[in-house]
Amino acid sequence: MFGNHRLLKVAWLRFVLAGILLAAPAVEAQPSREKSAASYFARGIEWQARGDFDRAIADFDIALAFDPHFARAYYMRARAHLSNGDVKAALGNFNRALELDPRHVAAYNDRGYAHSEIGEDAAALADFNRALELDPRFARAYYNRAFIRIRQRDYKGAIADADFAQCVALKPDMKSSLEQRVNQLQAQFQIQTRR
Repeated sequence: MFGNHRLLKVAWLRFVLAGILLAAPAVEAQPSREKSAASYFARGIEWQARGDFDRAIADFDIALAFDPHFARAYYMRARAHLSNGDVKAALGNFNRALELDPRHVAAYNDRGYAHSEIGEDAAALADFNRALELDPRFARAYYNRAFIRIRQRDYKGAIADADFAQCVALKPDMKSSLEQRVNQLQAQFQIQTRR
């Protein structure tokens, strides 16, 4: 008789503990979801830094399942897709990031870059221009816009975008790269105007 009574007590204790454990997450559902989204987002950033874009995308997917309004997760997933060569997926994610955060300067710049990769120069220019409207000191947008202008044979505009007053002074680490590019552009422009 003692054996059955003891089994009932153990079963009852397990039942009560299971109920407590199941009820506890419901009380903290929202903070737990936010922590989970942030955790998967952080791990996705780590995978991305290591060059493992597939794992980064998988973690950003999970972060977004926990928090579908996480603009930075869409942005970083877009960058991972772009690094994997999937421009279409990248554009969709940049679009969603910008819907959620329309003042995300880097998202405009990077979406512009994605547009430029598939030859959509007008859309690329619009995005670079919007990035510069939001932050006139965003040197990377000047640099990227210069390359679009080169493709459009607007060498004066490209040189202006690569101008040291607008770009190099703002981002000294770009100096040598931009100096070389400005010299190439000036040489191209001189050749074009002599013809």
